[in-house]
Amino acid sequence: MSGLRALLGLGLLVAGSRLPRVRVQAGACRARPTWWGPQRLISGGRGDVEGMASSAVKYLSQEEAQAVDQELFNEYQFSVDQLMELAGLSCATAIAKAYPPTSLSRSPPTVLVICGPGNNGGDGLVCARHLKLFGYQPTIYYPKRPNKPLFTALVTQCQKMDIPFL
Repeated sequence: MSGLRALLGLGLLVAGSRLPRVRVQAGACRARPTWWGPQRLISGGRGDVEGMASSAVKYLSQEEAQAVDQELFNEYQFSVDQLMELAGLSCATAIAKAYPPTSLSRSPPTVLVICGPGNNGGDGLVCARHLKLFGYQPTIYYPKRPNKPLFTALVTQCQKMDIPFL
């Protein structure tokens, strides 16, 4: 259960309008909203370096991320494509929050999504699809395409949405 809580906390970290502070301690995860960046520093809150260091976000190591994935696969019966959808949507949401289409000079704003041959590449394909729905014009660079049904389906979905590939 702690892995799922950590994953949900990380999902909020990417997708939340306020970035939560995620701390993983002895199998527990607690998220509290907090402002990051200039707003936090201006507010008179703990803006000094020591205060920022003590409230740092806990990033997962590769081993911890793999353990969360395994828990989601085994205990909660998530599929690879479900996790790709969640990751791709979270990435697209983070981009849209950091760079809203209305704040950019070009309309629609263009985004290059570079995808590798593994599951992160699948996350990128899903991200590009959601960016298109959010009003961006993504272009995908996907030089090493695996010959697997899931990836072929994701490529087809992007092509059907008129997302160009380089």
